Amino acid sequence: MLTKLPGGRGHRPRPPKIRRPRSSRWFAPVIIVPAALAALAACSDGTTAPRLDPERTTTVRWNALARELVIAERMTPPEASRAYAYLSVAQFASAMAARGFRPGVMLPPLDGPPVGQVEAAVAAASARILSALVPRQVARIDFELQKDLATLRGRSATAETIESGRRIADAIAASLEERASADGASAEWDGTAPNGSGVWTGTAPQLPAWGLVRPWLWNSGSELRAPPPPSFDSDAFRTALAEVRRIADERTTAQLEIARYWADGAGTYTPPGHWNALAADLIDGSGMGELQAARTMALVNVAMMDAVIGCWDTKFTYWVVRPYQADSGISTPIGRPPHPSYPSGHACSSGAGAAVLASLFPTTAAELERMAVEACDSRVYAGIHYRFDAEAGMTIGREAAARALERGDALIRSQIVRAFGAGEHLATNQITE
Repeated sequence: MLTKLPGGRGHRPRPPKIRRPRSSRWFAPVIIVPAALAALAACSDGTTAPRLDPERTTTVRWNALARELVIAERMTPPEASRAYAYLSVAQFASAMAARGFRPGVMLPPLDGPPVGQVEAAVAAASARILSALVPRQVARIDFELQKDLATLRGRSATAETIESGRRIADAIAASLEERASADGASAEWDGTAPNGSGVWTGTAPQLPAWGLVRPWLWNSGSELRAPPPPSFDSDAFRTALAEVRRIADERTTAQLEIARYWADGAGTYTPPGHWNALAADLIDGSGMGELQAARTMALVNVAMMDAVIGCWDTKFTYWVVRPYQADSGISTPIGRPPHPSYPSGHACSSGAGAAVLASLFPTTAAELERMAVEACDSRVYAGIHYRFDAEAGMTIGREAAARALERGDALIRSQIVRAFGAGEHLATNQITE
């Protein structure tokens, strides 16, 4: 059961407080990962190549650009979650490959890659993936890439090293582009909306086929499907609806502020982008190096994309009526989403994002949980979700997060296999030739 937040709080939600580590080896995931990946992720890659920005890794800066492009393209939350996930998988796989990792090889040479190779690979992979996802923004993306590469050249990276990083990035990105072309995101829905009591009504449901998109770590979105919600004529449904109506009738200034803060509606970086930005803040505050940052973003964004697929599968399985459709007296100060109520998409994203980040940044776990619950409550405050929507969404998100933490590193290994072949290993000095 989600804990409801006091209605009288008047503060604006804040990002978690970060304790700066004494060294980059502070990063210690709660889960156990394969030896090669764990060893590489623990490496202080900042010692082999200075960052382009002393406060931000290449990974974090390109995720910031991705959020800007999501806004510019007015992506829906499912589309945005997909963009963030493909970007960060490309980044982590490219960073690992540039560091020298190949499946079947325990560790790369101890002296590490040439200066700038990891950053060049991450930047080039980011640019190629984003260009494929948002082709109208190619000029902006290429400008950012050329700026990154020019900065690397000014910091002792050789032309051969940069070109090596780009070749690695091209191999990783090509395999991901092939996956993206067949993941079902462009499929057209040819179904018919149901009729009857307790059913969502609307003329243009948002991406009703998204539940069929291929997840990263599940066989299908249906594996994350929530159980049936309370039936429309049940006491449980009437109680949940009455709570939303009561809040709408007595909505406080603080509740309205929370609803607006977490809205992340059309023309924003969306709910997955909200947690992407929080992840970036945590990375910046922790002093993580490039590999650590890329791994964090990959786990967070993969978990959220899978959670959103499970969310949309559930929404368009049950087609649950929105509170304001069930009771026309419920006001909706931040708008009305164009899809069914159950479960909450915000809760799915928040449950996934908060759970992954809490595992990777355990000192902030309590604050992250508070923020996730507040994001869920915000939708009840806004009159657009029942509490059972939030509870089901948080469950989906947490399940997606647990799977990402358990299998996310294996996913990256599989991407490197797809790009380079199983067992193939190019030593660092060979990669640059």
